Amino acid sequence: MKLRIENERLKKGYLVKGDGSSCNIQKIKQKEFEIVETLSKEYSVKSLCEIMNISRSGYYKWLKNKDILNQYEINRRELETLIRNIHKRKPSYGYHRINYLIRKETGWVVSDNLVHKV
Repeated sequence: MKLRIENERLKKGYLVKGDGSSCNIQKIKQKEFEIVETLSKEYSVKSLCEIMNISRSGYYKWLKNKDILNQYEINRRELETLIRNIHKRKPSYGYHRINYLIRKETGWVVSDNLVHKV
């Protein structure tokens, strides 16, 4: 009983309800795995996963890969540093012109919106 109350308290503190998009669902799952990781020192992983309605295999897969970046994240970080460097050289350039320079210098084809977001 104590575990369920603590679980609900942590869920309310960590989880934010969103519009149900896949990005929000992924963030919620990640927060749930973080909660399990935090409480695993006091309680068994099996019981925590049952209470949180997540699979143990999913938790252990997340635990193994949580510090490893996938190719998408690596490319996004490289693009971010490239955009920041161009912006430092030419601070008056907008995102359209920065995108043009990225295409010209590197050959990467990215959308204007992505450059604007970064």
